[in-house]
Amino acid sequence: MSNTAIRFETRDVINDAIFQLVKAGIALDDVDVELSRIGVVDLDLCVECLREMAAHLAADEQKAA
Repeated sequence: MSNTAIRFETRDVINDAIFQLVKAGIALDDVDVELSRIGVVDLDLCVECLREMAAHLAADEQKAA
């Protein structure tokens, strides 16, 4: 049996996972919990990525308004 766990430890991997989860309907506030259910997460880096994503989405909303 393999003990290979999914690891979210780089900015690229975390950002891709955030994008996929948000696209699937998961709220940004819940992404960190969902990632933790899937595999090992660098939570400090995840928080940075989530903040960047939230700022990016807010900027997109202002442009659209």
